[in-house]
Amino acid sequence: MEQNYILALLIFIICAAVVGRFQRGYPLPPGPKSLPIIGNLHQIPRKDPYKVYRDWSEVYGPVIYMRVFGRNFVILNSLKAISDLFEKRSVKYSTRPNSVMGGMLVGREQTAIIFMKYGPKWKQTRQLIHGWMSQRALDRYIPMQSLASYHLLQNLLEDPDHFADHIRNSAGSIILKLTYGLDCKRFNDPWIAMSEEVQRITAIATEPGRWLVDSFPWLRFVPSFLPGAGFLRWAKESRKVAYQLVRSPFDKVKQDLRDGVASSSFVLEQLLQDSGSLKSPEEEEALICAAGSLYAAGIDTIVSTMRMLFYIMARYPEIQRIAQEEIDTVIGSHRLATIQDRESLPYIGYLIKELFRFNAVAHLVPHSLDEDDIYEGYIIPRGTWVIANIWAVLHDASTYKDPEKFNPERFNPSGNGEMDPTYVAFCVGLGRRFCPAYHFSQTTIFLNVTHILSVFNILPPANSNGEDCLPAMEFDVGHIRALRPFNCRVIPRSRDHEELVNHATTMSETSY
Repeated sequence: MEQNYILALLIFIICAAVVGRFQRGYPLPPGPKSLPIIGNLHQIPRKDPYKVYRDWSEVYGPVIYMRVFGRNFVILNSLKAISDLFEKRSVKYSTRPNSVMGGMLVGREQTAIIFMKYGPKWKQTRQLIHGWMSQRALDRYIPMQSLASYHLLQNLLEDPDHFADHIRNSAGSIILKLTYGLDCKRFNDPWIAMSEEVQRITAIATEPGRWLVDSFPWLRFVPSFLPGAGFLRWAKESRKVAYQLVRSPFDKVKQDLRDGVASSSFVLEQLLQDSGSLKSPEEEEALICAAGSLYAAGIDTIVSTMRMLFYIMARYPEIQRIAQEEIDTVIGSHRLATIQDRESLPYIGYLIKELFRFNAVAHLVPHSLDEDDIYEGYIIPRGTWVIANIWAVLHDASTYKDPEKFNPERFNPSGNGEMDPTYVAFCVGLGRRFCPAYHFSQTTIFLNVTHILSVFNILPPANSNGEDCLPAMEFDVGHIRALRPFNCRVIPRSRDHEELVNHATTMSETSY
């Protein structure tokens, strides 16, 4: 009986899709040939999907259509198509696709603005984050960002082998301090560990083609104790972790406020604005989500970019040497760079831009629409997952010469002066959902890159024969694109540089 019901439902979905296609009067965009019922499920790439979709564009064009069961997908592989839809038609393309597992069951729609549908709650949450992270508010955060960078240097001096952990701890600690006023442990901090666990859960919950419930939402009503319903039990436990991530630090701020020991933070400032009066449930939910969004996702770009810096410096010593020579010439050896030195260090700027272009943390960015739209003579049905292939744009050979080569000089205006990738890499300009922490992340990354290259030489690991043996570059791909773990040697450039770190940290702690 149950099998007959499922079969009837599948037939209905297929018939509705076919009838809808002809009733609308416009063809769907071109794409790989699909199979009955499952559509293109068998063709969803499990490895490097952004590369596969880019290659498909050479056959089908920059706008590609696929379907998986009853869900429609459109991949945008060119900057023109992304700009035309996400910017020029941002009113239509500002919502998020319907994600049953990640958004509904695991609860990311309620706990992270990046998964939230466009609407009043999104606008309220967005307004809070923008107020905290606007360019006008940046100056008051710079002393804290500088001190966090000095602490990162100290951790690298004491324990260079765990550089990746230090990077995440540094980024996480400053976000937690600003957002909740929490002081993190230098190593193995539980708040940061919780954030990492939620990121792992999110990657699993949003993996394309993994969950049948994403294509058949009615499956979420199946009793969780039945055989085959293990996905519901997993989602229930994951939802608890996701909610704990945003509720626990928020509740701690409220308790500290009642006890009179709360530290300055975004959340505390917002709570105090009402002179201690209780917020409405809607206002509190928006505040919890805004704070949790910074906590969970605010560190991804910083961490991914900094880990890529270590890999690139170990792989390309000549690039490291040029960057260090510029720092030594402009800054000297008596101090560390400040944010005021940014314009005086153009090669560092080129290097950071190339890290953004080469890395493409947000490789595939999904939006959706609530009504049918016509683009270039093709129909994009409402509810379609419209996915911007950011990696393809940043590796487009017609825009960037030798795009697979890491080359900071491509941004030197005295040469070709290729397109600045920063806005695309941060999804700034992708309509109304651009990254609100853009300016904050830029400052943090500049300080970290400049300080690390001032103090350390980053070298490949050595094998038993003393030969360099840096592994090939490989990525784990979920909702973000993350470089897989690797080893390298992080060595102070001199004893004077070590003393410079200690001096800068002491002076910063005294004045902060």
